[in-house]
Amino acid sequence: YDLQFSDFYFDTIPSTGDKYVYDKYAFPEGLSVSEDGLLSGIVTQPVIGEALSFKVTDNNFIYDTETFIFDAYASSGIMMQDSISSGGDSIIEYGEIANLSVELIYLDSDSATSSSMSISTDDPYINILDDYEYIGTMQIGEPIMLENAFSFQVDAGIPNEHAFEIETTITGTTKQTWLDTLHYIAYSPVIELLDVFIDDGQNNRLDPGETADMLLNISNTGGSRASVLQCLLENTDPLITINIDSQFVATLEVDSSAILNYNVTADPSTPIGHLTVFDLDIAGNLGFDTIISFEERIGLTLEDFETGDFNMFNWGFQGDIDWMIDQLYPYEGDY
Repeated sequence: YDLQFSDFYFDTIPSTGDKYVYDKYAFPEGLSVSEDGLLSGIVTQPVIGEALSFKVTDNNFIYDTETFIFDAYASSGIMMQDSISSGGDSIIEYGEIANLSVELIYLDSDSATSSSMSISTDDPYINILDDYEYIGTMQIGEPIMLENAFSFQVDAGIPNEHAFEIETTITGTTKQTWLDTLHYIAYSPVIELLDVFIDDGQNNRLDPGETADMLLNISNTGGSRASVLQCLLENTDPLITINIDSQFVATLEVDSSAILNYNVTADPSTPIGHLTVFDLDIAGNLGFDTIISFEERIGLTLEDFETGDFNMFNWGFQGDIDWMIDQLYPYEGDY
């Protein structure tokens, strides 16, 4: 290899036998360097004070170096680094009140006095509670920390992985206005019904006149835990009685499941094959609420030919294929 050594990389010229290990420089996410040395890309996350060093060398090995401080918001005249405190962590979740802190570094040529900052959003799931903070004088290059300066309420019904934006406006006596946009994602539980199991000790279905346990397997496939869950099973069908209708789940973590045990009775007069609808109403902490509906069919709806004839169902007899009822060698099972 033909390596050129310089004081850009080393304090002293390497000696024979020296070993150097090079690590690939990690550019801010979204940036890349082409074979021609062009740095380009789109940075979607805040980058504050990242030092990027460049070296340019011509065909005669004459070179020059330069280090630039890269900042994703430098074009606005103010560098802004935001942070969120919501529910004891930095993750924005349903029903929480989130506090927004920002650190500002003023970059314009003249200081700004009597400055202030405000935030706003048109997202229907976000309600701004505290939208204004007085800053005062902004000196060039001097960091200003606005701790928990703003706050907003997250709606309990916000969809999981909901992306939203908060617009920021900074003004000063110079009559200048600096605008920016902050991007966030909010999370909420998504509770799904995985399975319904009828525990009647016999055929695992609810028959007319039968009382049985109904076990519902629910799972949280969302991005946030659900807690203090009151799970109420309802059915308006006059042929169905729910004897045990309420279950409690303390916490349902993300990607976890729980078994809810209810007890139901089908009236003896319930027709075979009767379809009934159950509603599972789940309400929890922070205003969480969801309803899961599912259907259950009462009684045996499969033809088992135990009658020896076709009286159990209204069979059709069209067609010209020969068939017969075997009275000597009956068989029950899968064909």
